[in-house]
Amino acid sequence: MKFRNLFVAIFAMVALFAVSCDKSGDNNGGSGLSDMTFSIKVSDISAVSATVEVTPSDVTALYYFDKVEKSVYAASNSDMEFMKGRINHLKAWCESQGTTPVSSISVGTDSYTYQNELTPDTNYYIFAFGVDSRLNPVTKLALKGFHTEKAVASNNTFAISVDGGTITITPSNNDQYFWDVVPSDSYAGESDAYIMNDLISQRKGTLSYYLVSGVDTYDYSGYLTAGESYTVYAFGYNGAPNTALTSYVFTYSGSGSGDDSGSGSTGGEDDSTTLTSDITVTPTDAEAYYYGDFYENNTQNWIVVLYNSTEELAVECLSAANATTPVGQYAITDYAANDNGDVTNVVGDAFAGDFSEDGGILPTYYMAGEGEYATTWALVMSGTISVSASGSNYNITANFADALDNKIKANYTGAMPIAEGEISTASVAVKSALNRSRAHRTLGRFCSVAHLRTPKASPKAVRAK
Repeated sequence: MKFRNLFVAIFAMVALFAVSCDKSGDNNGGSGLSDMTFSIKVSDISAVSATVEVTPSDVTALYYFDKVEKSVYAASNSDMEFMKGRINHLKAWCESQGTTPVSSISVGTDSYTYQNELTPDTNYYIFAFGVDSRLNPVTKLALKGFHTEKAVASNNTFAISVDGGTITITPSNNDQYFWDVVPSDSYAGESDAYIMNDLISQRKGTLSYYLVSGVDTYDYSGYLTAGESYTVYAFGYNGAPNTALTSYVFTYSGSGSGDDSGSGSTGGEDDSTTLTSDITVTPTDAEAYYYGDFYENNTQNWIVVLYNSTEELAVECLSAANATTPVGQYAITDYAANDNGDVTNVVGDAFAGDFSEDGGILPTYYMAGEGEYATTWALVMSGTISVSASGSNYNITANFADALDNKIKANYTGAMPIAEGEISTASVAVKSALNRSRAHRTLGRFCSVAHLRTPKASPKAVRAK
């Protein structure tokens, strides 16, 4: 998302504009739509990334924004057709991901960074339009155009070494690159161009977790089968491959069976934790997120988060149906449902941590790390948490343990903001999902468990029906 100075002049002339418009011949932009408008800012534009900030004129209204290639917008017959088509596209995508479209709807000023999600040298629009609680468009369409930079060739080269199942990539410079390992017969007879493009295509949903800079090491032992031949591939990538392909063939000599349940965790005995001793977390802040009767079992659903600059302890719990705060005593228990799929957990339950189907971590968990990645984690498997209130402050005491019985303790006294819209007569279902979206952004301090090489799951998708 960082634009180059040579690009600014062209960009300023043809790309930096914002409009709220209806296409010629569109009869849907009249009196039936509200007058809400949008201010859209696009910054830090590169070949593959950009940062977007959207501010609606009505900061209490629901709206949807995203990117779209200009050619896709141009193919629609009217703005109303385009808006309805984008909502249908969103619904289809969310269904394929097992989540809800409402969690992508915004309120007030919202922002997003499209990191490695754009195509180089391509015209885009950021679009925004208001929606009602059923996701029907209720405003005119706002557009802001921008153009991504051209991909720049890199002179990066790669030295690859393998020690058992641990693979190390040493690049010649700090340019971004992609690497992974696959069975050697996966691309027999294919061209280098085909291999690079297919590797990127196969990892479309999690590509950002395969793009690195500098020396990178990963232990694949839990994924490899003894005696089998594997090939490591590495190449520069900035929206498109920008170096030659480097490959390295090896035969795995370890004792692995190819079971992909392994994670390379440093704990060694259990993939759900990397802890090797007891820890005490010293939180500096706390936040709570209210999801309403999310499981439709006459409880209130919360995620309470304790954190400091490098650590995060997140707990999902169930309070009484009339509760307006997460005050209570909670004991870790497994998620439970009957044959009809109805959740049978009760007031006072706090869910044990778990892995989602895509390998992400679901609350309740502990994470620690610097910057974008977690280097230490543990699913909480037992213990209790107490939440009480004293005036405007909360007192929180957690006594947890992971699967190896390493103790995870925390004490906190202080303010604990609750997500906006916590208890509202307005569309609880919509507010709850919006809070999950906010929680996702807040809990995103450590967006990936580096050892798992998969993205951390959003709380908005936790055990959703």
